[in-house]
Amino acid sequence: MKRLKNLILRITPKSFSKRIALLVAVLAFFTMLINILIVFLFEYSNDSKNAQYSIDSQFSIMKKDVSEAIITDDIYSLYTMISEVSKNIDHIDNIIVFDPQGNYITDAKVLRKPPQEDNRLTKIEKEVNAGVSPVGVIAFYIDKRSILIDVLGKVEYLAISNTIIILLGALAGIYLSKMLTSPLTTLHAQLSQVNVLDLPFKFSLPAYSSSETCQLKEIIEDLSCRLKESLEKISHQQKEMSRSERLAYLGTMSAGLAHELKNPIMSINLVIDSMVQDNANDPQFLEDYKIVKSQADKLVYRINEFLEYSKPVKIEKTAFSLFSLASQIKQQSYSEKLIEIDMKFDIPEDKIVFSDLEKIVQLCQIMLHNSIQANASQANIAMTVTDDNFRMVYTDNGKGFADADISKIMLPFYSTKKEGVGLGLAICSTILDAIDGQIEADPSYKSGACFIIVFPAGENQQL
Repeated sequence: MKRLKNLILRITPKSFSKRIALLVAVLAFFTMLINILIVFLFEYSNDSKNAQYSIDSQFSIMKKDVSEAIITDDIYSLYTMISEVSKNIDHIDNIIVFDPQGNYITDAKVLRKPPQEDNRLTKIEKEVNAGVSPVGVIAFYIDKRSILIDVLGKVEYLAISNTIIILLGALAGIYLSKMLTSPLTTLHAQLSQVNVLDLPFKFSLPAYSSSETCQLKEIIEDLSCRLKESLEKISHQQKEMSRSERLAYLGTMSAGLAHELKNPIMSINLVIDSMVQDNANDPQFLEDYKIVKSQADKLVYRINEFLEYSKPVKIEKTAFSLFSLASQIKQQSYSEKLIEIDMKFDIPEDKIVFSDLEKIVQLCQIMLHNSIQANASQANIAMTVTDDNFRMVYTDNGKGFADADISKIMLPFYSTKKEGVGLGLAICSTILDAIDGQIEADPSYKSGACFIIVFPAGENQQL
């Protein structure tokens, strides 16, 4: 069985078109064999039945005359009758007449004796009666070889016609295979000539292409579109990574510089604070002091931003209620005295959140500071907690962001304010990354800024 399989694999052509042509030829050949066999069996059976029918017909005509010839012992007349009948019936080898006891009387070939047993002959006996009394038996011997030769003659013409049909079928198979494989060949030729720079690919196929080939073409074109999108994303990501690396290097360098500047500025603050007592009655000095103090504090704030962004975020998770979180956020607004906060809860205030309270308060402080810088007078904070996540929606009535800035505001050193350095939201994003959270701006909010903050709520319990 294995050898037969290997032989079939060895003789099977590699080309798809040749396989189809071979398949058509093999099917036509076996169809021819089955057809010839069916015709042969039908013709053989039909000729045998016709011979029997002729015997029955001739016997019904001659039986009366045969009966009289046997009774009168007219051998010549009997011979003449059976000789003529043998000529009128196809495939008859001989006709022999016997008496009721089985003794030979005469035959059509004048053999003067009954034939020996022969497998080539089929014997059909007909009883001859005079009234109700049997007077003899006529034995008709059908030549099966004659029937076979006649049938083979008919099948010969059928075999020739079927051979012609096989040849025509093979030619049709070759033509059909070329039609079937032509679209694939065309597609292969076009694929071999494409260039990655030509993405996405577009191919043209013959009008008679099969639906499967058209689907394959569509799949390849769709894959080329996806490949183009992936390459564009990779290129964009590479650019972003390169930019992030440059920004990270710049941040590290800036943090080092900020650290070196912080101590001298703190010293300046101490000196001018000590000078206030000596010049408390000098209005010009006090006015200059406020300006210097304000600028020094602003510089210290910026330096602290640099330092905060440059150092790794350390997370210390604790269990706290939303009530304590809200209290600390409101304290920030009281200390600023420049913005009003409206807080809403969709869950009990004693609901526990397991996270870093200090970092979340710092995050809110940065956002409040940004709102104040954007001239906002009102901030709204809506908090909800599910079994898995804490969600806070922060909105204000400040200047908001332009649509072109939405995708960039989380990047470090990107700011929409003239005096900003662009680290506030970058620090918020860093904090949320550290607690497996995320922050995103809502571009559909047009009455100011809107941020959606989500992070894991931790254990599900109440105080």
